[in-house]
Amino acid sequence: MSDKLSQADFYQLMDPADTARLKLVCRLAAKAFEAKQSLYIHCSDSTEAQTVDDLLWTFHDVGFIPHAQAGAARAKDAIILIGSGNLPTQPAAILLNLEAKIPDGAEHYQRIIEVVAANDAAKKIASEHEKIYADWHKKINKHEIK
Repeated sequence: MSDKLSQADFYQLMDPADTARLKLVCRLAAKAFEAKQSLYIHCSDSTEAQTVDDLLWTFHDVGFIPHAQAGAARAKDAIILIGSGNLPTQPAAILLNLEAKIPDGAEHYQRIIEVVAANDAAKKIASEHEKIYADWHKKINKHEIK
């Protein structure tokens, strides 16, 4: 356990649409970028990572959210990184976890964000993650997104 992980934020979606979760991920990425906070979006697999990558290019009507996939040539200069599998060796300030498990190394992040879909399975996983973060003595914040 590291003292760097100070909080875990759970964003509970009320909208059951499949697209709601990834739209919120884009909104959170935009906020991190605007605040100049580094963010790593940890996806469940490379297909989801590519979907998030594509959405970030087209999310804003007037532009895009600058980002890179972990391991890409431009990744070293990007504030927003996307990937799956192992976490990057250099942690960002924020980990946005989209995977059903907490990835190894999550304790090295100052903040963890979980976007919880509007279904019972996702809520159960979030509850399990919350218990782990609480065991780490981290501040738990819950946000209901309508």
